[in-house]
Amino acid sequence: MRLRRGQSSIEFLIILSFSLIAFAGIVFFTNARIGSLNKSVNEQVAEQAVSLVSASAKDVFLQGEGSEMLVSFKVPGGIDASGSGVKDNSIIYKVNNTAFFKSLDFNLEGSLPLKQGFSSVRVFSKGGIVFVSPACVFADKTMLSEKIHQASGFQDSIVLKNNSSSDVFVRVSKTLPFEDISLVFSNSEFDLNSGISQNIDLLFSAKPTASGNYSGKISVATINEDCAGSFEIPFIVNVSGTGVLSVFPSKISGDYSKGSFHSMQLSICNNSQETLANVFSESSTGSPGEWFSETAPIEQLPPGCAERTVEFSIPSNASGAYSGFLSFTDNSNLASIDLNINVLEEG
Repeated sequence: MRLRRGQSSIEFLIILSFSLIAFAGIVFFTNARIGSLNKSVNEQVAEQAVSLVSASAKDVFLQGEGSEMLVSFKVPGGIDASGSGVKDNSIIYKVNNTAFFKSLDFNLEGSLPLKQGFSSVRVFSKGGIVFVSPACVFADKTMLSEKIHQASGFQDSIVLKNNSSSDVFVRVSKTLPFEDISLVFSNSEFDLNSGISQNIDLLFSAKPTASGNYSGKISVATINEDCAGSFEIPFIVNVSGTGVLSVFPSKISGDYSKGSFHSMQLSICNNSQETLANVFSESSTGSPGEWFSETAPIEQLPPGCAERTVEFSIPSNASGAYSGFLSFTDNSNLASIDLNINVLEEG
């Protein structure tokens, strides 16, 4: 019996040893497959990035002096930094000891982003040379399409992220050559620290006379010694019939003195056939939105209009022009007032 027990123990150990060897082989094979897959994915991403940037550089070259493009793409992992970049008129990403490149037949200078993940480069032509440089700031949206009603508004937003290693100053502006449509930013000039994102509220408003499609663009300019540049976000606004909620006047603007106090009567109107519940006011962040007091909410707004008084105070340290918005909403419908306040210098 003792011999059989010893023999069984030896057999068990032999089986266990073979099992562990087999399991180790499976783990090794699986890890090798995963490593091979990651390698393949990074190489595909590198090839796509090189193709996209080189094609954009060629387009800019053909468009001539002063042309510019912002190109967004995915940067692969496993980059050999010393072997990647813009060199000898070529776009190069070296990944896993393999160089993916595209040579171009014109003067090309600059650099490429090396940090894995989504990034952007600014491609522009100057002095007969096409330059490629990492963009400091990029947006989460490349285009906007909005649908709003006459005498109402629609609120959207964009997020800007500083993808560089240094702080930048950002200026946001708009091109919208129409009187029937307006666009107001919650914040148009600010410092953006490295790696930080900034949300910007956008309020599109349509006058009662607006109708059809309107196009424009948002321009984002960055000021920094290493990567100054700009890019644009085009938008289209489609205006249809009268909205459910509207407010009059649709604009508060003018010259105001420092330290002054003001009040204004507003009409908030329900243009539908049903009663609206809990209509309340909101204001854009920062100046001048924070200068305006909240109006009393309207618990029940039947078809027709209700009157509310809005009050605002101009700070004693304010100076220059400010823009923002007030909005009224029941969480389903929105009406807005554009704020364009110019604070006069004393004397």
